[in-house]
Amino acid sequence: AVMLYCLYRLCKRKENDRLILFVFLYTSIVAGQVVYIIGSGRDSFPEGVYGFTLLCVGGLFVWGVCALAARLHKGALLHAAAAVLAGVYLVYMAAGTIADWRDCLAVRASRQETAAYVEQLDGAFTDDTEIKAQALQEMHRIVGDAPLFSTFATALDDMRGTFQPTGYDYVIHVLGDGRFLQYLDNFRQNRYPYVQTTWFRKGAWEVCLTHSNWGFYRELFAGYAPIGSYADWMLWARQEENSNVLDAAASVELQQLDENRVQVTARSAEKRPCYVDVALSWDNDYVMNLYRLQTFRSAVFVQDNSILEMSGDMGFEGFFQPSHGRERRIPIYMENGVGSVILKGYPMECTRLTVYSAEAGEMIAAPQLRPEEGA
Repeated sequence: AVMLYCLYRLCKRKENDRLILFVFLYTSIVAGQVVYIIGSGRDSFPEGVYGFTLLCVGGLFVWGVCALAARLHKGALLHAAAAVLAGVYLVYMAAGTIADWRDCLAVRASRQETAAYVEQLDGAFTDDTEIKAQALQEMHRIVGDAPLFSTFATALDDMRGTFQPTGYDYVIHVLGDGRFLQYLDNFRQNRYPYVQTTWFRKGAWEVCLTHSNWGFYRELFAGYAPIGSYADWMLWARQEENSNVLDAAASVELQQLDENRVQVTARSAEKRPCYVDVALSWDNDYVMNLYRLQTFRSAVFVQDNSILEMSGDMGFEGFFQPSHGRERRIPIYMENGVGSVILKGYPMECTRLTVYSAEAGEMIAAPQLRPEEGA
């Protein structure tokens, strides 16, 4: 309705600068929503709706003020009202600033007296458990000034006055094969004595990342051991090179379930929980039909029941890979000598998945992710 009204005014040549700017902002917001819908499959841009609502409300308010000013232009009432409102606004801002500053000083002073206060951060956590503050202090004591590699840059990095050494605050932001290789090379070459991740049992994100960013976690699991869990985080210490690589071998077999699904099964005489580093080659090709005409992109989804079991209530079922892969490495989690994943070609209505080869590489012992040490 708002846009139709604006278009009506434009067609009637009743436009002005405010109207043209409004239409520009509104169409930009709509374009952003369309991009989100195409890119993610749903409208994930509520901020645009909120912004447009505020824009409309503000515009109507300004329009009302302008209309009132036009009616009262010849009298002194408008000028008097404006002066009074300006004075009230200035007093309000001054009083609010003073009150806020006093509140900040009072809160800061009171928090310094609690165990949740962290001196290096010059602040305190708001929860009553004080677990995070204690956890950070303990990790800071352990790591000291030694180099630290955080998959998710946190308060511990701030306490040390450092940042994630690759420049990426979270591993999920390392997008593209080229950048991920640089990220991985940095980790390999610098041989960091300590690594910080989120706690696998606290949330499901780290479990999913283990599989979707296997190139990094393969290095972590092969040469590091968890020291302990600390609130939301885990701390790892470097061991000998490939100290967790098992002296065992696995075999891999492929089973074409249908034209869009291929099951990859790994088997070994090793019964301990472990990960098998598997190299796969595949193509997820389009099939020309009506569905193809409305498809923007394709991908391969790796359905992994081990992720579903470990992720708990969050229910991650797997992770995505590109439509075409050549000797691309993914992990297969094994228990009691067997493990499997299912590769699915998406969209299933207009693609055909072909897996050409599967080769098992090293087997890495699954780390004990429930250490009782730490805070």
